[in-house]
Amino acid sequence: MLVFDGELVASILDSDDDAVTEQAVAQLPEIAKDHPGRFAPHTETFATLLREGNTSIRRDAALILKYIAEDGGIDESRIHTLLIDNLTESNDDIQRYCVIALAAVAKENNKGFVEAVPAVAPLLESQWTSVRKAALTVLREVSRTHPEEIRPAVPQLVELIESEELTVETTSVLGRIAKPYPAVAAPLIDTFKKWLDIDDTRQKNNALASLVDLANTHPDEIIDRAETFIDLLDADDEYIRRNAVTIVSRLSATHPERFTDAIPTLREYLDYEHPQTQANACWALGRLNAVSAQGDLEELRDESEPDTVRAGAIGALTKLETDRCPEFNQECQAHRMDLRVVFPVRVDWDCPHCEAEIVDQLTIDDSSN
Repeated sequence: MLVFDGELVASILDSDDDAVTEQAVAQLPEIAKDHPGRFAPHTETFATLLREGNTSIRRDAALILKYIAEDGGIDESRIHTLLIDNLTESNDDIQRYCVIALAAVAKENNKGFVEAVPAVAPLLESQWTSVRKAALTVLREVSRTHPEEIRPAVPQLVELIESEELTVETTSVLGRIAKPYPAVAAPLIDTFKKWLDIDDTRQKNNALASLVDLANTHPDEIIDRAETFIDLLDADDEYIRRNAVTIVSRLSATHPERFTDAIPTLREYLDYEHPQTQANACWALGRLNAVSAQGDLEELRDESEPDTVRAGAIGALTKLETDRCPEFNQECQAHRMDLRVVFPVRVDWDCPHCEAEIVDQLTIDDSSN
């Protein structure tokens, strides 16, 4: 077996004979595959070969960099830039190795990868599944902090989802974009509703999470699965349960009559260990005018932390206890109103009688419900 050491690296770089360099480099990927840590100190060498070598040398150098990256051995931003530059490479192998290397790096540190998006997005249409998957990884990591930068790739993401290929990975990316821009996922509402009936837990949860993001803007297109959402409150997977509570809460604002059967289960979530889910259950019970839960909500209002839970309890109790507009003393249905809790003591809502304005700056509100 060829021994890989610093002396060999020097000989590769010092050789004036491309054929000798090509022959030496060709033997290295097999070693790098099993021992990537040995190659990490020489990352710059292989970056140079990727930048300056012939096609054969560049292909092997890209493969070695892929192995180093997958082992967590690349953190130099200038090499990240080199990998990005090679995403438009005409040689399929070089392109594939570079995007997989970039995806491995992005998992560890997604900073500075926004510039990669224009080159990565077209790779969603690659013939190689490994390339499409790596491209999705890069886009997912960028979308964590810069979802707006991924919006141009939405048509390709929608096409992948509709083809039911790499669905978990694709919906993960689209879901991050849909949180601030829910309209991008609207064309897939029927697809996501269909996925609620499949056995794949991750795919089902991604579909449910996407519908959560759409519940505020497209409730009438989603409400036909109300019974399914109630059933999912008892799902085995905790993330599906959390999303089920959230979507029931959101849809209860527009279609409370469809969720009265969920009240007993929602009351159980008032003791749930996840604060945001507790808060979502509070808001749902308030919107459903669940007077049976008033005592439990009072306990949360007086004793619970953090403030998100207290806000939910205060909001729900206000909905339950208010039957007249405090400004004009007119009868109203507070549980149907868009209500906000502003700490420490103020509650604001949109009343049809007094036309109260929405508070612009809120410490706590129900925007996440």
